[in-house]
Amino acid sequence: MQQFEKFLENCGLSNFDDVKPLRDLSAKAGVKPSVLLGGIMTFVVVMVALNFGACILTSSIGFLYPAYMSFKAIETKAGEDDTQWLTFWVVYAVCTIFDPLINAVFYFLPFYYLFKLAFYIYLFHPKSMGARTIYNLGIKNFLMKVEAQIENVEKELMGKRED
Repeated sequence: MQQFEKFLENCGLSNFDDVKPLRDLSAKAGVKPSVLLGGIMTFVVVMVALNFGACILTSSIGFLYPAYMSFKAIETKAGEDDTQWLTFWVVYAVCTIFDPLINAVFYFLPFYYLFKLAFYIYLFHPKSMGARTIYNLGIKNFLMKVEAQIENVEKELMGKRED
């Protein structure tokens, strides 16, 4: 059990030990909050791997946790967390735009949603900072190239609204 707890700590799950609802639920279950969260995560991964509710589970995890962390970032004075979560949402938006195409091409692959879940976690996990990597590798350069055109369209649309 100590090895499992150490693994969970390395994954960053011990950061959730101070979340009151999780702490309360874990007290009722008689386990540490990080162990309870690890069990829940294991259950979710198994459900996704077996394709039981995989789409809704993957989408929920890819959205709900980042949404909550964005809320927390908005409520803090520090700007670093704001940048992290804004970057995540830009990458998430690009992924969402291409999701129907990606889904149509790769849906038939075994464990598609498991890979998608791992990708979302890679994007938002504080140790990997995957969203920042993907943003810097391609999205940033593309947006910088089309920034002037986007701003012209925005001015046109905003000008029409003011009339």
